[in-house]
Amino acid sequence: MRVCIALVLVLGHLASAHAEDDAVKDEMKKLQGTWVRVSVDVAGKKTGDGKKPAGEAVTLTIKGDKYGDETFTLDPTKSPKHINVSTVDDKGNAITLPGIYELNDGVLKLCFPFPFEGKFDQIGKRPTEFGSKRGGNDVLEVYKLEKK
Repeated sequence: MRVCIALVLVLGHLASAHAEDDAVKDEMKKLQGTWVRVSVDVAGKKTGDGKKPAGEAVTLTIKGDKYGDETFTLDPTKSPKHINVSTVDDKGNAITLPGIYELNDGVLKLCFPFPFEGKFDQIGKRPTEFGSKRGGNDVLEVYKLEKK
């Protein structure tokens, strides 16, 4: 009897893990492509597009598990959905930026902590909502999928 219960639990866990893997693969497919940034929300202020040079768009290319030049992982089972980007801080140390994302009708919202003025104390804290607050550490970027 114990063996049957253990087997049912293991099989249930494997089925759940497989469903999560499929959800991640589906999300990864949806994110593939070149995204053009349309706005940035920093310290509670929305700007047209942050620091882009005049006449040039800021783009983000997602190919495979590459987020620009960095790697990333997803957890679409969370609410809001989680994204973790592996990057390097200003001292050359490997860090993970825990963010959230939302994808609707070709619009991608990404919200991450950012080390304003070199403040890394909040860098590991995942945002809980999309947007930024005055004096806060979060940055919201909004992208549209580039038309081919």
